[in-house]
Amino acid sequence: MLNAFLLFRALYLEGVIKFDWGIITFVIRVIAATAVMAIFLVVMNPDLSIWIDQTLGQRVKHLLLLVPAAVVIYSIVLFCLGLRLEDIRVQTNR
Repeated sequence: MLNAFLLFRALYLEGVIKFDWGIITFVIRVIAATAVMAIFLVVMNPDLSIWIDQTLGQRVKHLLLLVPAAVVIYSIVLFCLGLRLEDIRVQTNR
């Protein structure tokens, strides 16, 4: 977190990042989507005792199902909150 804060501070002071409501709404949307994804991962992840008793193949299979599902949930939540591709594309002066 400290590294991210220092990077943001440096970019803000150099004028690379302009602080406006667009950034605030973007950050709020990302935090909300991250929270929903984290809740999904906590709920769907098996107990530690079950995880330890599984074979390596079962663990890999479980992760191959869990990780893409989390990515899809994260993307759907961002979309439902109004984030579109135009919001994350780099704006140029062309």
